[in-house]
Amino acid sequence: SIYTRIWCVYEAFLAYESNKLIYTARNPIARFWRRILFILFFWALGFFLACVSQVALPAGTCQLVGSSLMLGAMVPSLYALTSWHLDRVRIANRVGAMAFGFVGGLFGTGWSELPSILGLKREPICFLVSSWCCGMAFAASEADVLWGEAARLESDQLRLGYTGCLEDAHASVPQDKADILQEIDSLGLKSEVEHAVEVLMRAGMSTPRLRRVTRHGVDVYGAGMWSAMPLMLLGCTVILEPLENIFTKDICIGIWWWAPFLFLSMGCAGFVLFLLQGPDQKGFAAAVAGKCACFTYLAVILVGACGGSRMLPTSVSQCGLDIVGAVFVGPLVLIMMLIGLEGFAAIPTLGPAIVRLVLPGDGGCLHSMSGWFALAAHADDSSDPEDSASPVSSATGD
Repeated sequence: SIYTRIWCVYEAFLAYESNKLIYTARNPIARFWRRILFILFFWALGFFLACVSQVALPAGTCQLVGSSLMLGAMVPSLYALTSWHLDRVRIANRVGAMAFGFVGGLFGTGWSELPSILGLKREPICFLVSSWCCGMAFAASEADVLWGEAARLESDQLRLGYTGCLEDAHASVPQDKADILQEIDSLGLKSEVEHAVEVLMRAGMSTPRLRRVTRHGVDVYGAGMWSAMPLMLLGCTVILEPLENIFTKDICIGIWWWAPFLFLSMGCAGFVLFLLQGPDQKGFAAAVAGKCACFTYLAVILVGACGGSRMLPTSVSQCGLDIVGAVFVGPLVLIMMLIGLEGFAAIPTLGPAIVRLVLPGDGGCLHSMSGWFALAAHADDSSDPEDSASPVSSATGD
């Protein structure tokens, strides 16, 4: 660990004292783009198998297989969003990409029609575009896996030999160590600097906001990184879907004509809000948007598959996703993004539970951080200098 060296500890102290954003440098990922393209190969393979099945199988069998895969493909989507077992997510990425490729090849080419039981009415080109976007979402999930592996390696390297105590840091010149520790102790910041380094190892960065969040007993594992897959799913659900319905004018009709326009506006607002978020807020914002979008799409499909669309007027069943998104999901996502990670963490009892539900956690793969919370119980918040963070200090070496 670089924090076994006293000058790196001193750099972290200076960054903390100046309210800087602290993060570490990361090595480039080997064969990154090759691994991403490999996921798209599985999408193309599924598309090819769908084309072959049109010739080899009866039309009814193709419809049944395609409909089943359309529902089943939601499972790897949800798993990739919610799990940090990276090896299993890799499998989910390949299965999901191939399944959506098959659906796109089956219903997106116009050779087969989607059974009405699913309650969906779409042009073939819309299915093809949606299928491709879902394949891209699994490619983005593969990128998240690679970034997650790099982050875990970085965390393990930072922990190697680091005891959590500044006094254990080494120095080639003993007087340097004595002077640095004396300066830190004179300001009473020893525990705070140790806490800042722990947050860095846990979250991937250390900021005043993340350190305040941990004092509410919230695990901020991975909060310093945002995932690409949730944003891709958000784009598919809140931008591509309403755009399709706007240009396919016989989908949202009657009193619900406004639903896709409002849903699209909220989707664009969500992306703008994400871009305006601070670096330590983007991970929470992306997770909120992606999970809400995926669960909503799955719920609408399942309602249709269970025959719920037959109980509703045609104008509602065909425009269900836009109506739910415009009335409920869109406002919910925007409100949660505005409240943010720190806002939810400050809500007694319920807030930390929501944060734990949204953020992935580490699945027990990293060491316990119970020492943070012992610090939090005895911390004097009135003496906390962390009121604002100015960019950017990188505590990366000597």
